[in-house]
Amino acid sequence: MLYVRTIDCKRTETLNVSKKSTVNALKVLVEKSFGIKREKQRLFFSGKQLEGSYQLCDFNINLNDVVQVMEKQVVDPSSSVTLDTDSAEGTNKSEDKIEWIPAESKYYTVGDLVDVKETDRGSWVEASILNIYKDPQYLLEETPSNDGRIYCVRRLIVDEIVDCFVSLGEIRPRARTVLKFEDLHVGDKVMVNYNEEDPKARGHWFDLTVQHLDIVKKKKVVSGTLHFTRESYLNNITITFTDEIMRIEENKLREEMTEEEKELMHTHIDFRE
Repeated sequence: MLYVRTIDCKRTETLNVSKKSTVNALKVLVEKSFGIKREKQRLFFSGKQLEGSYQLCDFNINLNDVVQVMEKQVVDPSSSVTLDTDSAEGTNKSEDKIEWIPAESKYYTVGDLVDVKETDRGSWVEASILNIYKDPQYLLEETPSNDGRIYCVRRLIVDEIVDCFVSLGEIRPRARTVLKFEDLHVGDKVMVNYNEEDPKARGHWFDLTVQHLDIVKKKKVVSGTLHFTRESYLNNITITFTDEIMRIEENKLREEMTEEEKELMHTHIDFRE
């Protein structure tokens, strides 16, 4: 059994294969499950692209591992550009295969500890950066959410380790500062633990805009708007774990970081569970 997940982590399917199955055989199953034609599939495991008649075990893939699938985009040849100018192969012809080119980031280095957005739920989970690549489809100007880099991150989820490709807008430095109640203000955007099914139980980590602060019978009351995505949110959410509200860390250029801040990017925080 193998898990196959889309590159944006929005969909996961379980496929019955063995370690001796070939990549081509896996592509047949992916086509049936995801509706992506075999010739349009790009399969990845731990940042490596899976090719041809090789067996899954040749890539050190074990049962219950996660393979990611990306659908090839149709590019107009008249507007295409060569992304790998140093390639030893012909650079004037269109290549059907994406080559992941290692790159440096203005914001992160390999090994940095981050929070990464779970696109299906809208929560944030702890992760670390495994690799940084040039975005092969990036042709626009740099923005706060896209710096022309693709980050391969390893998400740390209970009983599951998931490698995923994300853009700058889906990661931020790992939250590490617990905010005191007296330091909170209406309008602050913070990270809180919340359970959508049982608000009194421990759940996942979400962004919350504080709308109301009070102390009732010596009990701290914090409520506000819980954010899932830009368009999806819940109003009037009261937080149970008011002593575990965390400051959101923003992306920051490395050249503007102090040495202490750079060191914190590699420092594990044991507080969050």
